Amino acid sequence: MSMNRREFMVAAGAAVSVAVVGGIAGCGSPLDDLAPDSPDAGATRGGEELSRAARNGDAASPGDAGHWADVRGRFAVPPEPVQLAGMLLAPHPDTVREAILAHREALDSDPARYVEAQDGPLKQRAREAGAAYMGVDASDLALTDSTTMGIGLAYSGVSMRRGQECIITDHDYRAAHDALEVRSRRDGVSVRQANLGPNVRDLSSEAIVSRILAPLGDDTRLLAMTWVHSSTGLRLPVRALADRLAEHNRDRDPRDRVILCLDGVHGFGVEDADIAELGCDIFFAGTHKWIFAPRGTGVLWARPEVQDQVHPVIPTFIRDGTWGGRMSPGGFKAFEHQWSMAEAFEFHAEIGGRTRVNARIHALSLHLREELDAMSGVELRTPLDPDLASGIVAFDIEGRSARESETRLAEHGIVGSAAPYALSHVRLSPGLLNTDEDVERALTAVREIAGSA
Repeated sequence: MSMNRREFMVAAGAAVSVAVVGGIAGCGSPLDDLAPDSPDAGATRGGEELSRAARNGDAASPGDAGHWADVRGRFAVPPEPVQLAGMLLAPHPDTVREAILAHREALDSDPARYVEAQDGPLKQRAREAGAAYMGVDASDLALTDSTTMGIGLAYSGVSMRRGQECIITDHDYRAAHDALEVRSRRDGVSVRQANLGPNVRDLSSEAIVSRILAPLGDDTRLLAMTWVHSSTGLRLPVRALADRLAEHNRDRDPRDRVILCLDGVHGFGVEDADIAELGCDIFFAGTHKWIFAPRGTGVLWARPEVQDQVHPVIPTFIRDGTWGGRMSPGGFKAFEHQWSMAEAFEFHAEIGGRTRVNARIHALSLHLREELDAMSGVELRTPLDPDLASGIVAFDIEGRSARESETRLAEHGIVGSAAPYALSHVRLSPGLLNTDEDVERALTAVREIAGSA
């Protein structure tokens, strides 16, 4: 008698306990024995099947009626309050929760032998699944613990000489500024700021690129950029930026070329883009937000042409001779979380792939932005232009601070977030957990709060 995936995963821990008692020399993962005819079997294998589905939306595509409600039902989040702060930390879908549980029970049964048998293969499986989703080669992909770890690895690992400089914008993540400050003190490189200004809402793509590149000089070595700014929801025109940068880099020695680094966390899991085609040289992101991967996981990638200029900072345990292996920090981790990253990437394939996910989130976000922009007493801070926005919607309610607005939204049963920046705005980030009704409830709450200000 065959089991479905959920029945199998619930029983996996007990099965592994029996297996280890009988001898663990050939210990298999509890994820290895999915029946070949299981609807999830192809997805969990990674590789070509996952790549095609995740990138092109070729996974099973039920009709739109009820599809997103079914997706919502795969999370353990209750309907109240309405969760619109997934850009901070996302819950896990069922397959990710079950994979974590199965590995945890196996580790509790026989930790030393299970980790020895499974750490290498399951890390490789996670790299292959992530690479398939991203449209890159697994050998070029490293596993990290977070976006902040990716920042540290990238900005500490890029080759820079004393006197060279880095450029970062006035809207970037505080950890990125801190990492460059450390690099500046350590190696004598300088840091310059590109100023996008306090209001990015009405900037054009050309204006954004021009402002970022305004400080560019002969000594510039690193552009430390963010795909989607968590402060305002602005999505950088990365391809246009990369194309302009290519003109500057033409005929320059590799040691003097400007390397474009991209903190991709708030575009990753929303935007339908092959990372290798995006235009950046180095890409990193936590995967516990829009990707729905286990907490404490992330990825780091570099295009092969710059890999000899990006060096490890933390010793690795992966000895496969690849750049991605060398850049993956070693050490004992929450193994069951890192090993279960593959299920998150496969989840995106199972629900329709990148294209369908992108269309859903953008539809919710655009409706939210348009309605907020039309409200009296509300100032939209995220661009209306779909090419310059993603899933985060930032705004101000007249007469209230971002933190006050966050508190008032919570009183109306809406979980939002206040951006922890000098120019702070309240943010709502509709995603795959949300229904159209959730967005309407949030809009109603904002109207009432704005009307009472």
